[in-house]
Amino acid sequence: QLFTSPSIALFLIEKSQALVHILDCLETTLCDEGRQKSPINSSDVKSFNKHRTRYISRTSHDVGYLLRNSYDDVMLNESVRDAFFQGLKSHVNILKLIEDSDIVKREAFVHISMENDWKEMFYIQRLLQPISSCLIGWLSKDRTLLRDSVDVVCEALFKLHPPDKMKVLEKPVFQNYTCNIPTGLVSTIPVSCHIPLTRLLSGLLSACHSQGINPTADTCLREEGTVIWLLERCLRPLVLKSQVLTSYWKRNGMSLSNMINNYHSFICNEMYYRDVYLLQLLSAYLPPKYILLNLIQKFEAAKWFASDYKHTETSDTMDRNLFVQNMCEEMLGTVITVLIERNNSDIADVTQEEVMKQKLINMLFLKDWKHSQLMNALTKGNFSFDFS
Repeated sequence: QLFTSPSIALFLIEKSQALVHILDCLETTLCDEGRQKSPINSSDVKSFNKHRTRYISRTSHDVGYLLRNSYDDVMLNESVRDAFFQGLKSHVNILKLIEDSDIVKREAFVHISMENDWKEMFYIQRLLQPISSCLIGWLSKDRTLLRDSVDVVCEALFKLHPPDKMKVLEKPVFQNYTCNIPTGLVSTIPVSCHIPLTRLLSGLLSACHSQGINPTADTCLREEGTVIWLLERCLRPLVLKSQVLTSYWKRNGMSLSNMINNYHSFICNEMYYRDVYLLQLLSAYLPPKYILLNLIQKFEAAKWFASDYKHTETSDTMDRNLFVQNMCEEMLGTVITVLIERNNSDIADVTQEEVMKQKLINMLFLKDWKHSQLMNALTKGNFSFDFS
C-alpha cells in the first residue's frame, strides 16, 4: 500500500534509495556466481526453483509499483535525479545479463536433436519491460538526465559489443553507389532476438525526440560508426523473424518458430515495435541508398535485384528461388514498415484514442463483429478507457 502514493514513492526513492536496492536484489537473484560475464538463458531460468522464480516476479512488481505513478506534474530536484540515475545504472546491469541470451545459429543440413528452451526468457522480459518504460518516463522529465542516461546505456552496449570490432565488407556498386556494409549474414552468424538493452536505448532515443534533443549531436551517437553499428543491432532480429516466417530455419525445430511468433505477437509487441522504431530513427540519419543496400545484403536479395537475373525452375534451384522470392517480399514489407508510423502510444507519437481507432478499423476489416465480441476483444488488449 505504501508504494501507491506518489509522494511516498518519491520519498523512498530519494531518501532510502529504494529503487537501487530493489533492483540490486533482483540482479542478485537472477545472477549466479561466475555468470557476470555471460548472459543467462532460458535453460538457466528453468533451473531456478519455484521460490526463486516467485521472488523474481514479486521483486519486479515492487519496482513497478514504485515507478508506476503519474509523473506529469512532479518536479525533480537534484537528489531525486541522482536517485533515478543510479536506479538506471542498476537496471542496465540487469539487462546486461539478458542481452543476447538464447542465441541461435542456423543448422542448414541436419535437424536439431533437442528442442531448446525459450519460454522462460520471454517471461523475464515481460517482467522487465514495464520497468524500462516507467524509467524512460521519469528520465525524460529532465533533458540533462535524459542525455546522461543515453550515454550510460550506450557505454554498456559498447563494452558488450565494441563498434570498432565490427567487420566491414566493401559492397559492389548499386546504381552508381557504393558503400561499406557490415559483414555477417543472419543465416550464418549467431543471432538473438533478446536485446533489451538496445531496446531501452530505443525508448530513450524516442524520449529525446519528444524533448527536442538531437541524438547524433547531443549524445554518444555522434561518434563515427555508432549509428551503423546500432542499426545492425536492431536489424538482425527483424531479418531473423522474416527468415523464420519463410521456413528458412525449418530444420531448427519448433522452439525457434514459437520464439519468433512471440517476438512479433501482441503479447510482446513492445520488443518488435522498439526494434522498428530504432530502425526508423537511424535510417533518418543515413543515406537512403545505404539503407536499401544494407537491406538487400541482410535479406540476401541481391540475386533478385541483379539485372541479369533469370528465374529458372529446376529441381536444384526451386527451393532457393522460392526463398529469394519470399525474402524479397519480406524486405519490401520491411521498407514499408519503416516508412509508416507505428500505431503504438508507447513508441510512436500517437494518442491512445488513435491506437484504438486503428485497432477497430483493422478488426472490422477482417470480419463482422458483434458489440459484445468487440468489447471482449478490446478488453483483452488492456485498453481501460470507456468504449461506449
